[in-house]
Amino acid sequence: MVESWSTEDANQAVVAIAVILKRFGALPQVLADAYQHEIEIGDVSVTRRFYEQLAVNCPTALDYFTERVVDERESEKDRVKGSLRKIPID
Repeated sequence: MVESWSTEDANQAVVAIAVILKRFGALPQVLADAYQHEIEIGDVSVTRRFYEQLAVNCPTALDYFTERVVDERESEKDRVKGSLRKIPID
């Protein structure tokens, strides 16, 4: 079993994202990728908490984590039938 982030980790991620965006105006891709990985492997309730806190505390950051879902949905038509796919959280 892969250990994923906790609710506290998600809360701290939101604070870090808000500070980075305020200070630098953009989130480094490597950090966005790391959080995206946690979203993909994490518990649904923790991921939901992350999105809720992000929407309240730093709504502009949602673009870093929601655009990929749109891109993946568009690319599903090119995916080989029966292959694994990511399931977006709506």
